[in-house]
Amino acid sequence: MTTDRRRDREAGVLGATPEQPGTTGDQETGKRRWDPAYRAHCPQCRKSGRTFAVYGKAEHAAHGHAVKYGHATYVIDQYGIRVVGSDQRPGTDG
Repeated sequence: MTTDRRRDREAGVLGATPEQPGTTGDQETGKRRWDPAYRAHCPQCRKSGRTFAVYGKAEHAAHGHAVKYGHATYVIDQYGIRVVGSDQRPGTDG
């Protein structure tokens, strides 16, 4: 082992050991995962509500908007994709 590699390994520099050449931080720590985020969305108002970490709370907010304003609403996830089966229509019990 060369002096440079030994010094780098002792200092904790990534990729310093011959067993792990070219190791990057992503490989050691894993890919970052985002927390789930759900929002009630009304296509008629063209607005989305506040963000919830729990799907049920966003579904409840969508149902409340459907009852209050008579609009069909649904839940979207953190990517803006509609959640299947989350449709809330006025006059239904959720």
